[in-house]
Amino acid sequence: GNYADNYVDDFFSTGANWINSLSISGGNDRTTAYFSYSNTTATGITPDNTYSRNNVSFKQSTKLLDDKLTVSSNIILSIENSENRLPSGYYLNPLTGLYFFPRNRNFEDTRVNFQIFDESRNLMAQNWFVNDHHQSNPYWIINRQPREQNNRRVIANLTLNYQLMDALNLQVRGNYDYANVTREQRHAATSNPTNVNINGTWDYHKYEDRLIYTDAILTYDSDLSEDFSLTALVGGSYTETDYGDGVRVTPSSGNGLIYPNEFNFQNLALTQTPVQSVTNGVIKKQGLFANATLGYKEMLFLDLGGRNDWASTLALTGNDSYFYPSVGLTAIVSEMFDMPEAISFAKFRVSQTQVANEVPFNRINPQNNISDPVGSLTRNTTKPFTDAKPEIITSTEIGADWRFFGNRLGIDFTYYHIKSEDQFITVPLDASDPESEGRYTQKFINAGEIVNKGIEMSLTGTPVRNENFEWNTTFNFTRNRSEIVDIGPDDERIINLGSSEGYSSRLVEGGRFNDLYVLKFRRDDQGRILFDDNGNPLRTQERELIGNLDPDFTLGWNNTFSYGRWNASVLINGVFGGDVFSQTESMLDGAGVSQRTADARDAGSVAVNGVVESSGAAVTSVDPEAWFRFIGDRNGVGEAYVYDRTNIRVAQLSLGYNIDVAKLNMPFIQSASISFIGNNLFFLKKDAPFDPELAMSTNRNSVGLDNFNLPSTRNYGLNLKVTF
Repeated sequence: GNYADNYVDDFFSTGANWINSLSISGGNDRTTAYFSYSNTTATGITPDNTYSRNNVSFKQSTKLLDDKLTVSSNIILSIENSENRLPSGYYLNPLTGLYFFPRNRNFEDTRVNFQIFDESRNLMAQNWFVNDHHQSNPYWIINRQPREQNNRRVIANLTLNYQLMDALNLQVRGNYDYANVTREQRHAATSNPTNVNINGTWDYHKYEDRLIYTDAILTYDSDLSEDFSLTALVGGSYTETDYGDGVRVTPSSGNGLIYPNEFNFQNLALTQTPVQSVTNGVIKKQGLFANATLGYKEMLFLDLGGRNDWASTLALTGNDSYFYPSVGLTAIVSEMFDMPEAISFAKFRVSQTQVANEVPFNRINPQNNISDPVGSLTRNTTKPFTDAKPEIITSTEIGADWRFFGNRLGIDFTYYHIKSEDQFITVPLDASDPESEGRYTQKFINAGEIVNKGIEMSLTGTPVRNENFEWNTTFNFTRNRSEIVDIGPDDERIINLGSSEGYSSRLVEGGRFNDLYVLKFRRDDQGRILFDDNGNPLRTQERELIGNLDPDFTLGWNNTFSYGRWNASVLINGVFGGDVFSQTESMLDGAGVSQRTADARDAGSVAVNGVVESSGAAVTSVDPEAWFRFIGDRNGVGEAYVYDRTNIRVAQLSLGYNIDVAKLNMPFIQSASISFIGNNLFFLKKDAPFDPELAMSTNRNSVGLDNFNLPSTRNYGLNLKVTF
């Protein structure tokens, strides 16, 4: 039929974001106070996607005991709600059904009638043209499988600062951070059966996070003589975290409801273990630390530091106490020598620091789990990790900060080398291995070494400065290279960082972090694609290295301008090199609904540079459907969907005006300004068919992977600020 083809564009709309804030401050020479309230309300680019946040903050500071004691406190209250924040990936994502929908069908009918009454079950059922585990009616997911998350958070802290004598100060701090989080998605009956029970499934997770932190620091700051100064501190700290303490209704097609669409605990079918008490564990850490900075004539500074921690997650190992030091040297060359007039400031710095990370919760002595409602046990098969050590990260930095011509030109350069040792690695245990003791299939070890090294450079300048106009510019350059020096005792071991069908990111000894592996075309020595005698292209049996997800380097160029009461800025960011992978493009090609497949069908063939492996006969064109079904879909030839990550964009543009309040005849207004801000405005260069800086999520497993992600957005904003 002649149906409308703009339903994809119509699914998306322009989002809006409103931020309003009010702050009040005041006080006298003994006490100051500050109060603020802010409200954020937003609508997303997809239907019924909303977000709201309300923050209230109060802080005060009071001087007592002849100004020797300062008492400061702060409390922040936050309420945050979000609805229908869409996921990435195949499942429970309305974008798959939206993009896969055949062009010869009427989408408007399935949008309006996303549900129809099922007389046999006496309920409203999903209306969709096909039963496919990858897709559902987009409007059914939004209306009958809604997502909701509610956060309630309180952060409170108290600081006591007592001046014991002129050079000696004691500070005691305490902080409490509490969050109550509820995440819920109600899947109505007749939702996609791959993920949802026939009567519906309830995904419910409610938990609390708590953080307690306190420390006491004694600081000495004084000149030892005319030439030497000393700043030194000693202190101790205590940290306790209790994260993820709550209850979870585990969603699956097996964990369903007794009666359709009644989402409560009494209606859960106890065929598996749908309700679980969950926790990320209680972790306690105590520490003692000291730091000293010895200065010589305000030109040479030596920094020495050390910290010793005791971590509860390393209990029973004998390694629960661990020490890590730091040392640094700074030389202000412009104070040490007479420099040319053009040099305003010159500094060199070098440092080496160590940081220790304890093992995560429940690694030392894992326990059995109750696996079903009748009390069956799932036996622990991980050998106790009783010789665990903390991971040690050693960072070495060398840097320089030079400024010229009255600080109108400057360069800041840093070279770093970061070595991570003794990571926590899982290794399998064979049944014949004595360590298996007849019941363990794996164990943890401390092993491995990963090195990151690179440079960070910033060039700043003021090309123009006069009474009316000033132009400041900053140019930033970063480059990082990683190397997997040691993967552990098994040199051939492969550690998967993340994968999708057709894509893997792996750690391999001698390789780099975020190396990208995909299935490739088989080719001859001339680079031609090999075909079999039936005209089918050939591919590798295993995924092979094709590139790396990390960029070769990044550039940023920021310019700010001021003219009278006007100000403006523009920021351009560039990412150069690296690779990204699109499962979206692969799936759309395999289904024949992408623009490139339509173009190929119109052309009647796909041009290729190939050769029949057995005969050497050239292959110059292939059938579009056969070609895209082979290279696309879930496990096609990933090589065809790897793109250059390089992109250059106008990341931010702003234009502001400081209002002349004297002309407003409103004496209660002290200042006022208005500004226009645009973010992520447009690309100056991009090769990938999607925004290569987007990822499925914020974890390391999804870098550079496009799998039905939401499209990136540009934002425009207007900001009005008034001070009374």
